[in-house]
Amino acid sequence: MDWERRIAGLCEQVLAREGPLPPERLADRLAAAGLTLPPDPAPWLEMLLGGASGLYELPDGRIANLDALLDGATVTHRVSAGELADGVVALEPDLTVLLAVGDADDADDGALALATGGSATVAVGGEPDSGVGDGHPLADRWVAVGPPGWLGGAAAGDLLAFRLADGFLHVGRVDAAPAGSEVAGRRLAHAFEAASEDGDPVESCDVVLAALADAPDLLRRPLPPLAELLAGAGLEVHGEWVGRPGTDWDEVEAEALAEGEARTLFGLDDDGIEALELLLAAVGLAGRVGAAAAVAGEDAETLDAFAHAMSWPGVAEAFVNATIDADPDEEPLVRDFAGALVPACADAPGPRFVLACCAERRGDTLAAEEHLAEALEADPDDQAALLDAAWYAEDRGDAPGALDLLRRAEVDPDDETLVRLARFAAPGPATAARNEPCPCGSGRKHKVCCGPRNGHPLADRAGWLAAKAVVFLLRPAQRLRLHDIAVARAGGDPDDPAWVGAALHDPLVHDLGLFEGGGLAAFLDARGVLLPADELALGREWTGRRRGLYEVAGADPGQGLVLHDLRAGTRVQIGQADTARLRPGQLAWARVVPDGRGHRLLGGALVVPGHLREPRLGLLDSDPGAVEAAAWAAAAERSPTPPAWPGHPA
Repeated sequence: MDWERRIAGLCEQVLAREGPLPPERLADRLAAAGLTLPPDPAPWLEMLLGGASGLYELPDGRIANLDALLDGATVTHRVSAGELADGVVALEPDLTVLLAVGDADDADDGALALATGGSATVAVGGEPDSGVGDGHPLADRWVAVGPPGWLGGAAAGDLLAFRLADGFLHVGRVDAAPAGSEVAGRRLAHAFEAASEDGDPVESCDVVLAALADAPDLLRRPLPPLAELLAGAGLEVHGEWVGRPGTDWDEVEAEALAEGEARTLFGLDDDGIEALELLLAAVGLAGRVGAAAAVAGEDAETLDAFAHAMSWPGVAEAFVNATIDADPDEEPLVRDFAGALVPACADAPGPRFVLACCAERRGDTLAAEEHLAEALEADPDDQAALLDAAWYAEDRGDAPGALDLLRRAEVDPDDETLVRLARFAAPGPATAARNEPCPCGSGRKHKVCCGPRNGHPLADRAGWLAAKAVVFLLRPAQRLRLHDIAVARAGGDPDDPAWVGAALHDPLVHDLGLFEGGGLAAFLDARGVLLPADELALGREWTGRRRGLYEVAGADPGQGLVLHDLRAGTRVQIGQADTARLRPGQLAWARVVPDGRGHRLLGGALVVPGHLREPRLGLLDSDPGAVEAAAWAAAAERSPTPPAWPGHPA
């Protein structure tokens, strides 16, 4: 908003003139400049800080004008031959202050204007915009990538100075040995101690900025690289982190990774991260002394703060992920903790959403649905509760209701769930007056047959039932069923991220997880109480159905498929199938299931080359598990030579 930009500009002017200030003193300066402030300006300033890229909160709480703080600052780095060859410079640990500048650049986020022309891009190596491939030595690290020649005529091992001045980055070689490292090291060590809480590691960027706030001339001339200065002051440097000697860096990296995942997966901002850490500490205490004892001594205001922290956007989902998803045995503890917060705040949906997740994990589906309704009563706009409530409505067959909930949650209009629900929210073909015979031919009255399903007969809803089962399979509590299957499908390397895509999107992985992996039976047991009775019965018919090898005996867009089962010697008519993809004479490895009217293919039929006919039959005779079947399929697709199956010649 224009007024926010104007006020942010005023803040930047004050801070550029006076240097970093505590929030209360900045508020006094703004009031003296004629700005009318609310009675408690702290929340207002916090909001302003979050939206103004030129302002920076230092570890001690002071607010700084980032451009003014860094103008004239010089940091150095000894470049390697690889960096010079690729024009890529590692920012960790020596040049991490450039990360703050890249984040604050309004015109081109992540870019640093070079004094020699053009710009250097600040990014994580391996990301699409970094220009650094996955196999590069600096993949997964923060880097600066510049145009050809941006590092000048430096040689490997040279000390390069990176100076920020007048909005530009100046890069040049340092010829003389820099002096003054002892004093600078002491100042940086003092800044670390002031920024660190109980000796915990601190990001090196925060250390440098805190030191500059107290000693603006600290980096006016080139000094040895930051890592050398800090090591000389008795501190350890690890990537972007600074810590005391003996720091457990594996633990630090694990915590940083967890925070990064929380930000990425659940969209948490800084306040959300703080709220999550508060709740995890509180539930940790509850685990030691019991939930009742943990909250018994807390006043109403503290419990209300806990409840609202759990209701911050994304926090409840992240809290569930970090507790009961990571360790299902924590469900009773988390349930008791969240339950103790419910009476403390009537308008906080977070604790009620967490209770719904707890009920889901222990299989009490109706209780979970009731908790979601309570969460939406507390806050009708809570996105997490809206999304899960839509899931429950869809499983009940209430397509219009689920569609409305997802739209209230502002789901992308192109989302595949919205597209699927829109089909069943529209009137289906089997429509008639309530007491007339149902047009589907069942012989029952319409009101007790297809009427409750908006005129969509069971055969039309069979694919919807399969989609519901897959949605269940992809829920956090069920995803482990897919891990080994997806790894095998993607080639067998658990470190290759391709398995994640297979788990989320590969129909064969989903199909094997549902049938051979037991996911379908779990879905029917957990969600059967919600499913329409005819869908539940149909799902029960599907359990135990094995994949077969079929020869396409006929394919007609108007009639469907005729498949010849090569093991049983029987034929089956498929009414709902992609006849454009399967042609007469082809072999298909597929699962055929009833659909309430005839039969259909389920779970990604795979075309099998003719030379794999006998090996595939051998696979089927072995009655393979989900992982074995996925591995065989992956090997068959990659190699023209049929993979051998134990006990069966290739």
